[in-house]
Amino acid sequence: MIGLLAVLGLIVFAYILFGIIFGTIANIIGFVLTILVWIFIGYLAGQLIRGKGYGPLGDAALGIGGGIVGSIILRIIGQTNWDNNLIGNIVVGTIGAVVLVFLVRFVNKEFGK
Repeated sequence: MIGLLAVLGLIVFAYILFGIIFGTIANIIGFVLTILVWIFIGYLAGQLIRGKGYGPLGDAALGIGGGIVGSIILRIIGQTNWDNNLIGNIVVGTIGAVVLVFLVRFVNKEFGK
């Protein structure tokens, strides 16, 4: 009986450990994919808004900053489920990148000319 309980305990422990390890890996992969999507959105936003982009680092910063700004904007208006999938990440990044470019241009009139 004790041997059976020990085996069951090991199975439960292995199941929990397996979930933690692979759940963490899945979260890391999801985070990296989100950042890559936002960088791509920054490139597209640079092409659409400026016509030639802001350079690789500028486009990457625009995309990541846009993703963060877009997430904040959507959370403020109560839309919290948009950044859970690829399409949502694209929408969030695009909204944020456009808003970020207009905010920076509002503060610095020479930005991106």
